[in-house]
Amino acid sequence: AIDLRDQIAFGEGHIPGVFGIGAGQSLSTWASWVVPYGTPILLVGDSAIIPEAVRSLVRVGLDEIVGYLEGGMAAWTAAGFPVSTLAQVTPEALVQGQTLSCSKPAAKIGASKRKYPMSPT
Repeated sequence: AIDLRDQIAFGEGHIPGVFGIGAGQSLSTWASWVVPYGTPILLVGDSAIIPEAVRSLVRVGLDEIVGYLEGGMAAWTAAGFPVSTLAQVTPEALVQGQTLSCSKPAAKIGASKRKYPMSPT
């Protein structure tokens, strides 16, 4: 799936494992770098931007678009499906060693000791 929303909305809540690329002029460039060709693609975003996003992706050969999430993240959340979040940090807060989160308090940067396994390619 590709999340077409802006970075702040993506950080506040997104489908786990989705590519947070955002709509706009760079969509096709970023998508062609990170989304494997032939992968079925579900789009997440406002229904008004879906047609342009589809055209942009098809132009670079990402034409396995299976649909979009009707009702957006609100529908996903209401259905009880899992949601991931990312801490939001302003440049000023980063310089001061603080973090800000749009939805809940976040740990200080570098405080996590959790290791994330890398999957083989």
